[in-house]
Amino acid sequence: MTGSIGCLVAGGTALMLVLASAGPTTAQKSTLPEQSNKISNQPSWIVNQLTLAIAEERRALAGYDAAVPGDDISSPHQAATNAYVLIRAAREGMRINRALKKVEDPVLELAYKKVDAAWNRSRAPVDRFFDAGRRDVYLETSRLQLTQTIAWLEEILLMWP
Repeated sequence: MTGSIGCLVAGGTALMLVLASAGPTTAQKSTLPEQSNKISNQPSWIVNQLTLAIAEERRALAGYDAAVPGDDISSPHQAATNAYVLIRAAREGMRINRALKKVEDPVLELAYKKVDAAWNRSRAPVDRFFDAGRRDVYLETSRLQLTQTIAWLEEILLMWP
């Protein structure tokens, strides 16, 4: 029994060390400078990430709008991926900011809910690129989701910080 508990404690310690040493996550390949994906709870940093994410989402949307059958859409897909990575970093910064507040900030709570929704919405054009099936359906769905993500991010910038 003691050996099992010792292994559990050692395993838990190893997991904690791995989690504690994790830096910015980069499951998706970003072509942006690594510094732009840095997680910070500073509102000005988060605003810059969201502003850049909007620009990347617009670049992706323009590429998908201009795409004709047979066009390479890897560049707009990369822009959507860059935006997703930026939104994820900004979302994490906002999560940290929320945790540091002694009193709940209702504006920050609403902004966080919107950035969380935008992050989830921005995932589909990135995640479904390779398993989308019909290209026209993928492009139409991605256009809709990019447009919604841009709108939510713009709302956040109007209300917060």
